[in-house]
Amino acid sequence: MRVALARAFYARKKLVILDHILAGLDSTTEEEGFSSVLGPQGLLRRQGATVILATNSVHRLSDAEYITALNGDGEIDEIGTFDRLIGNHGYISSLNLAYRKPQAATNVNRLTNLLQGMPQLRTPVDMSETEKNTSGDLTIYKNYIDTFGWGNWTVFTSICL
Repeated sequence: MRVALARAFYARKKLVILDHILAGLDSTTEEEGFSSVLGPQGLLRRQGATVILATNSVHRLSDAEYITALNGDGEIDEIGTFDRLIGNHGYISSLNLAYRKPQAATNVNRLTNLLQGMPQLRTPVDMSETEKNTSGDLTIYKNYIDTFGWGNWTVFTSICL
């Protein structure tokens, strides 16, 4: 989860799609990660990203702005806000979920301070269609170096040598 969320955050994209990112986490780690990154005061929310979270963690539904529930055939069963779906007496209301007020993230300030001290990563340079189809071309290395930064690359290469 941590690596995937870090990649999602540093990519600085307007749309982030996460597929069951909370699976396999203990409840403490899940709560901390969710509130710090995905929650109402989370880093992705403050970054202005739209997050699509595909999950079966139903206790997170009350934190969502918009919910799309699928039926057993993979078709859309219900769509709407949590409050609206709870009142519809459909699948979401059958889960007997209680609305819980989102808790303020305790580690958001700590994470924000940590991230502000780190150098800003540049987004990779878009490659033209011919560059994408060329194998063995040195332009891929130029794009990596441009992303990493020429100064950082020079220091890294000097240390390696």
